[in-house]
Amino acid sequence: MGPYWTPIGPSAGSFFHADTHQDRYEEVSAYVDPVSKCIVGLIVVTYLYRVVTWQPDIASADPDQAH
Repeated sequence: MGPYWTPIGPSAGSFFHADTHQDRYEEVSAYVDPVSKCIVGLIVVTYLYRVVTWQPDIASADPDQAH
């Protein structure tokens, strides 16, 4: 048995297979575009937060301190 997401391909194909292909694309794009932009924005904000708040580990920065 294949992965659980295997039927998504044929389902998407039947969804887009219509006389109004452009209308369907725009309908899906209206939802996917803002969601994908939010996800990328969250990734960028999370990365910037980690860069700004990063502090070196004091124990590993001191070569004289034995572990």
